Amino acid sequence: GNVDLDSRNIHLPTSKSNKPRDIPMDDTMYNLFAKLCAGKDRESKVLIQLSPSYISRRFVKICKKIGIKDFRFHDLRHTFATVLIKENISTHAVKKWLGHSSIVTTEKNYINLSPDFQKEAIRKLDKLSSC
Repeated sequence: GNVDLDSRNIHLPTSKSNKPRDIPMDDTMYNLFAKLCAGKDRESKVLIQLSPSYISRRFVKICKKIGIKDFRFHDLRHTFATVLIKENISTHAVKKWLGHSSIVTTEKNYINLSPDFQKEAIRKLDKLSSC
């Protein structure tokens, strides 16, 4: 019932901050849910509820099986944000998708991620000033 395929949106009635959150779906997520929801009415459950501890334990087992060390499930969140910032996605969009209450939190944690960040900014400034 919280997956709206028409608007490509997932509504979370409550989140870690105890506030509702809407998450837009990319094509991959949309296609997954379209397949899961096919032939079901709007209120059907398409996913079972899994506890955070179950997900975390399974994630550790999978990482160990494929040889990834020192990587936590929560690190996926940081990877997500890092990739978005490096692809020049708006910091405000990243803030919203991560559920940060303040843009300062997002900027503090994800701006200046790589040594190349400042060099790239200066290169862009150079292009502008040469006009």
